[in-house]
Amino acid sequence: MASGLAVGFGKFACEVKKDKIVNRANTLLDFVRLTAGTDPDLDFAAVRRTHLTAFRSYLDGLNASGARDRSKVMRSVMIHCVQHMLRKSGKCDHVSFIKRPYASVAGPTLRSNNKPTARKIPTTGELRKLLVATISEMSDTMTLCKAFRDPTHPANEDEKFAKTIKLARATHARFGFNIPDKDAVNALLRRAGPGLSIIRAMSAYMPTTHHIAPFAIMLMIQLRLDGSMLAELRLGKISYPERLGVKRLEVEVWRAKVKAWKTCSAALTKQWHSPANLIEFLKEWSANIRDRVNEKDADRLLLAIIMGRHRRVTDLVGGDMLSTPINYFCRDHGLTPITGSVPRKIAIDIGDLLSQGDLAIRSVLGNHSHEVDAKYYVSDEAGARMDEAFGVGLMAIGAHRREGRRMADKRTFLPQEDVMAATPGWWCSQPFDGPIPGQPRNQPCTAYGMCPTCEHGEPDFDDPVSCRRVDLLLEAILRSEPNMAPDLWEGIWKPVADELVFKYRPMFETRADVVARARDLDIGPMMEVVSAQHI
Repeated sequence: MASGLAVGFGKFACEVKKDKIVNRANTLLDFVRLTAGTDPDLDFAAVRRTHLTAFRSYLDGLNASGARDRSKVMRSVMIHCVQHMLRKSGKCDHVSFIKRPYASVAGPTLRSNNKPTARKIPTTGELRKLLVATISEMSDTMTLCKAFRDPTHPANEDEKFAKTIKLARATHARFGFNIPDKDAVNALLRRAGPGLSIIRAMSAYMPTTHHIAPFAIMLMIQLRLDGSMLAELRLGKISYPERLGVKRLEVEVWRAKVKAWKTCSAALTKQWHSPANLIEFLKEWSANIRDRVNEKDADRLLLAIIMGRHRRVTDLVGGDMLSTPINYFCRDHGLTPITGSVPRKIAIDIGDLLSQGDLAIRSVLGNHSHEVDAKYYVSDEAGARMDEAFGVGLMAIGAHRREGRRMADKRTFLPQEDVMAATPGWWCSQPFDGPIPGQPRNQPCTAYGMCPTCEHGEPDFDDPVSCRRVDLLLEAILRSEPNMAPDLWEGIWKPVADELVFKYRPMFETRADVVARARDLDIGPMMEVVSAQHI
């Protein structure tokens, strides 16, 4: 099949050699030479079924033979060329097959390996680390700027800042607000000594893309803005109106997703990291480089210098201009990388979590439409919470149906009856977040038999069914002991049996009426715990 595929590509390349797509598909010539054959006729239906496997095998063969590694992007482009060539093949006179060979022939679809991944919203612990790193980095940068302007500032004598400030003054004295080239940077660093960064030194008197990232993260979280919205923010759209006799900060940004202007408001406080104070600092920090950009971009709030081959002053609008510095900042501090759209979702998630999904609070946070409750709109972390709540409701309804109560009526629920545990006869307060090792988060717990030693599990001491289930579970564990390895029994199941014997049985024995009714129940034996290990 590979040789037939190669002949087909060769014939096609001869027929449409004037087409521009051939220039993009030149890499296929190696494939033709490698697998060239003498097949007089080509079955394009067979090509449809095998082209993806054959072509990927060819790419893998190049990598294995020591050729240059193909990146995912390159592989995607090359596979796209194959797809386009097969579509164009219908124009060749010597090829006869149906007009759309893909519609009726089964086989793998021609796609690259690149699959979109959901944006990960930081957990509470990760968010705490992100905020600590952001505040620490902003504090250092603002201290560095103050010490650069004021020779009497205490930071000039601090070991943490002294060498960097000295290098910053030397750089500014030689280049002013111009960006030095690579050779000049190397010469300065050789004289300054090891362990210093020219970019860090220059951030003392003008913003760099790397050191503006924490300020952008903090503003996006506090003003509930996406990265693209913050990058588009202009100084003329920042105002300080009075609302009900109180002066506030208001910024107006264009939100392309809904094609409307969005107004964000924040209180004026004395905290140095409040939005108003950060905006004033950014305006002062970038004042000396605003005349270095195009006139139409000179009033952007976020301006920064880019070092390297294409050194220049730029705004951070478009593409990955802001996302890339944010990712570098997260990487340098050992944090989970985030995109420019994540900080706004962080703020909305915090509000949802604290207000239990109150729509009025969500409106204050900037979402004014009921459509924001749709699953495709909320963040991944909020979606997981919605799935968990939905799953708990289904479990409750299923339990009531099995018990003959037909449809669940939450007015009759006891506190123990809202959720089901992995072990019959028990209830669980966290069925989607079990602490048992091996249980995935946000999925129903499957640790059958382990509920007696779990902090979230407990039987209903007023229910004779739960009382009977405790005895049946103990019998099932004792039946499984002869088939267990000694370390498995001692390490896992003996503690479970001890909990049943010394904790739960005595607690039920204090309720004589429950125990008496439990003896009359005809409930079959429970599954042995050894046979349940594969579940």
